[in-house]
Amino acid sequence: MNRTPLPPDSLDAALSDYFKSELPRPWPAAPAVSVPAVAHRPDPARRARYTLAASVAALAGAFWLLSNGAAPPAATVAKPAAGPDVLQGSSARHPAAADKAKTKAKTDNDPMAGFQPGALPLP
Repeated sequence: MNRTPLPPDSLDAALSDYFKSELPRPWPAAPAVSVPAVAHRPDPARRARYTLAASVAALAGAFWLLSNGAAPPAATVAKPAAGPDVLQGSSARHPAAADKAKTKAKTDNDPMAGFQPGALPLP
């Protein structure tokens, strides 16, 4: 949007000249104000800050206790039984199933060999 300058207005110029002539020259200095010494006043927010600090400390302590930061004595921790009578001859694998899977992987090239899809019920 373009702004076009307004034509000079004689009334505006006359009023501007009048008010400028009414201003004092030179402008008077600002009056000196005496500043009273600031007395030591107690901080009104001090109690709120102490309350906030105490609540944050209480929350941090509660989280520490709940996260097992304070571990129980070692005598109360149950230890698993160890010795020859615990699960003798056990292992984490099933040898017959592992051997069957290995032989099937060697003989079958198609992973879908032997798969029979079931019938799909259609509406």
